[in-house]
Amino acid sequence: MNKHANQTTLRVREPEFSAITEIVDSRTDLFDFEKINSKTYVLTFKSIEKAEELDEMIKYQLTYRGFNIDYEPNEFGRICEYLIDKFYAILLTKI
Repeated sequence: MNKHANQTTLRVREPEFSAITEIVDSRTDLFDFEKINSKTYVLTFKSIEKAEELDEMIKYQLTYRGFNIDYEPNEFGRICEYLIDKFYAILLTKI
């Protein structure tokens, strides 16, 4: 049986993973991760609530750090927007 069968998982690239680790700082209770190759990680959430919590943390950081002076997304903001889209896709399927 697939070890992730009853858990919520999300596949992210290296820059997305770096942004996530920066956002969560030292919190380790939100997800487990596995590096599946040099550029990709799989995050495994213990509950859908943990995935929702990380999604909210990313949205918060996007608001405060994701835009330049002209209100255009900076690199961090583009990564956050991409992650928000990924979270929307997995959270929508869990409703």
